[in-house]
Amino acid sequence: MLDQVYASGEPFVGKDFKAFIDMDGRGELSEQYYDFVFQPVKEGETVESILITALNVTHQVQARKAVLEREAYFREMADSVPVMIWVTRSDGYCTYLNKPWYDYTGQTEEEALGSGWLKATHPADFSRSQQAFLSANARQGPFSILYRLKGKDGTYRWFLDKADPKFDPAGNFEGYIGVVIDVDEQQRAEQRLQLSVRAGRVGIFEWDVVHDRATYSDLLQDMFGLEPGRFQGEFENAYQVYQRIIYPKDRDQVNEQVAKAFSNRATEFYVEFRVVKPAGEVAWIAERGEILYEGSKPQRMNGTCIDITERKQAEEARQRMAEELAALNEELSAANEEIQAANEELSQSNGKLTLINADLDNFIYTASHDLKAPILNIEGLMKVLSRRISKLSGQDEQLEKMFTLMEDSVIRFKETINDLTDVARIGKQLDQESESVDLLEVVEATLLDLQQPVDESGAQIESRLEACPSIVFPRKNLKSIVYNLLSNAIKYRDPNRTPHITLTCQPDRNYLVLQVQDNGLGMDTSNPDKIFGMFKRLHAHVEGTGIGLYIVKKMIENAGGKIEVESTVGQGSTFRVYFKRSGGLYTNFTISFRIG
Repeated sequence: MLDQVYASGEPFVGKDFKAFIDMDGRGELSEQYYDFVFQPVKEGETVESILITALNVTHQVQARKAVLEREAYFREMADSVPVMIWVTRSDGYCTYLNKPWYDYTGQTEEEALGSGWLKATHPADFSRSQQAFLSANARQGPFSILYRLKGKDGTYRWFLDKADPKFDPAGNFEGYIGVVIDVDEQQRAEQRLQLSVRAGRVGIFEWDVVHDRATYSDLLQDMFGLEPGRFQGEFENAYQVYQRIIYPKDRDQVNEQVAKAFSNRATEFYVEFRVVKPAGEVAWIAERGEILYEGSKPQRMNGTCIDITERKQAEEARQRMAEELAALNEELSAANEEIQAANEELSQSNGKLTLINADLDNFIYTASHDLKAPILNIEGLMKVLSRRISKLSGQDEQLEKMFTLMEDSVIRFKETINDLTDVARIGKQLDQESESVDLLEVVEATLLDLQQPVDESGAQIESRLEACPSIVFPRKNLKSIVYNLLSNAIKYRDPNRTPHITLTCQPDRNYLVLQVQDNGLGMDTSNPDKIFGMFKRLHAHVEGTGIGLYIVKKMIENAGGKIEVESTVGQGSTFRVYFKRSGGLYTNFTISFRIG
């Protein structure tokens, strides 16, 4: 890497280099990670030495690995459960669906994420499902809905979609983690049950309690699994036959219910029990009857029976699903706690990185400040030497040339120190107070500072400010941006034509856009990082430190804006600075002037 930096003169940044270091001097090697910066120190165009900076980032790397491992664990766990799982952000955007979703629907991630999962619902359920989710997300409350999902084979099945909101430790809503459960059989069973009720599939019985004789309808005999034709009409030993029909484990409970009803002289009777049919099929029966008495003795019970097998199976299935869902929620909760712990670790790492960045800014600011004193001393000594050398004027041309070069070097050194101070200042002024600034006043004040280069170059500067009465921005930073863009347009002019620079300003959605267009040398825009990078210069024949556009970009991005450039080599460049609007509407008007 050192040879590369010496050869190219460009800094090199290495990320996450792994090394094994004896940290405590005991001979035990531990795995450490470092970020390296190889910064060339130049004299003129020659690299004299390289400043190497190493930053231990072991904790950050380990934290990232831990998060990735936890995320992989969560995904592996979620992909292995027998239900579909989904995760959304606070704005309702679906960020994750597990493997069972894709296996069933046949959707791809590109099709399903965001709000694409809704496209898998039945057309008749689409709007209802969408509205239910958006409503729950807006109120940040629990979400539950029943809808049909289309399988990859084209068929639809009923599913229960259910989720509870999740919040961070500070109580901020983060979205949902939900499950989608197949309830097609239960739903269809309930639908069939309703059809049975509507169709009147009810078995009827009459029981003479005193003589223990009974009459069963044909449908009731079929429900009980009795041999066809054997119990036609009234039959004897009715309660004994009834006992044989009931599932053995339910007999005591039914007997108790009958005895209790008789002892309490209840006029209404209700019981649910199972019957076993000859083929071994178990069915659930709901029996309801009316009891008639003579005095305190029961005489007759007339009633109805219906088959509630499907309802019972649905209830049992719901109970199983509730238990499975509770267990799954516990697992998800545990996974969520692990993810939150990882997020806290990342937050701590980010805090440390912020402190490190602040230390680096302080280092740059202090270094540039401490360098000013010796360079000013050198400049003073140069002036003393200048007076003495002036006495030797014309006697030693080589000495005069060398002295001129030294003066130029001192000037460039001072400019570099000032630029470094500006870079550090940007980092320290993120919270600088903004104010309503008249752009026209700032442009006019900047042109006064640039009067000499404007006159020397013969530049023609035309300003057409439309719909821009003011810009909410730190005044000092706005002037610095305008100064850099105008001075660059003059500095990088084409020597074969008169410089022409045009400034316009117009609203664009959430921004106010300042545009500076010139007819200068132009540049290759294929590498934006080089245009706006620190110490990057595209025209080496023009004096400069290559830091101006870097400062402009930092200032505008710190305020929530952005900067773009369009350029053609040999024709000129157009810079667009997007200032974040603070709200409200702007009245369109035009201010134009020409200098040149």
